[in-house]
Amino acid sequence: MVKLTPKRLYVLADGEPPGKILIDTFAEAVATGALISRSTLIDLTGFTGSVDWDAVRTLRDMTPRGIESTSSVAYVVRNKLFVKLIKIAMTLFPKVRHQAFTSRAEAVAWLDDAARK
Repeated sequence: MVKLTPKRLYVLADGEPPGKILIDTFAEAVATGALISRSTLIDLTGFTGSVDWDAVRTLRDMTPRGIESTSSVAYVVRNKLFVKLIKIAMTLFPKVRHQAFTSRAEAVAWLDDAARK
């Protein structure tokens, strides 16, 4: 599930979601200008399966120039094994602030704090 609100982009990866869903939603957000200075919360607690890295690279290529340095992404994860996946994402989006949490409340608080800075 992907949800775009005025404050943030929410991505809930439950099971093994197809990359096309992320790409289509991201394309819509880019087309409407909705990604400018928007934080993202990615909930991976229900994720199983493999990462569609081609889709992730497509998202990187679609990202408007200049918003990376104003963007923050909080990942909610089940355990520390997911931190390795996040480190790969960090290399694909090097100017974005990334942080992993095991609590959704902590992730939201971090995103809210990052938005105030």
